[in-house]
Amino acid sequence: MNHDSLIKSMEASAEEKKAEILDKAKKKAVELISEAMVKAGEIKKPTMESAVKAAMQERNERLFTANSEAKAHLASLKYELFNEAFEQARARLGTLRESGHYEDTFRLMAVEAIKAIGEDEVVLHVDKRDVDLCRKVVDGTDKRCEIMADISCAGGLNASTKDLKIFAFNTVEYRLEKARQRMKLEIFSILGDRR
Repeated sequence: MNHDSLIKSMEASAEEKKAEILDKAKKKAVELISEAMVKAGEIKKPTMESAVKAAMQERNERLFTANSEAKAHLASLKYELFNEAFEQARARLGTLRESGHYEDTFRLMAVEAIKAIGEDEVVLHVDKRDVDLCRKVVDGTDKRCEIMADISCAGGLNASTKDLKIFAFNTVEYRLEKARQRMKLEIFSILGDRR
């Protein structure tokens, strides 16, 4: 073999060896990249899961806060409407004496109060505007009633024993407040809010 053939043979062998080494290097590189991607995925997964979990928690907290604020605002509006309704009722009851039904209403309230005391002697506590009406009402009862103009109210009266140990409240304001408390539970139960 001559010198040129030998060089060509060596070059061919070197090229073959070079191609083999490059092929092995490429395969090893692909293998390393694949392993690196798997490892990167394993490293990224907990980080991603943690990030997703944190984002979900923040979203839930914001939703909870927004929901709580909306409920509080709605409850506040319901309570304002409830109060406004009773304030309007109180204002209307302020003109009760001028209505044509006040005498009958007062009579019923007086009978209830006297009956609640359950004694033969009763003190009736009235607004000074109702003294004459009260005299007229008690004339028809079999109880001994002392009339005292010692309260100020939109209508009605209170009754007590002489020693003030037993008291029956029956003014318009008292009845309105009792109705307000009773209806408050019912109304807010219907509206879905218990204050």
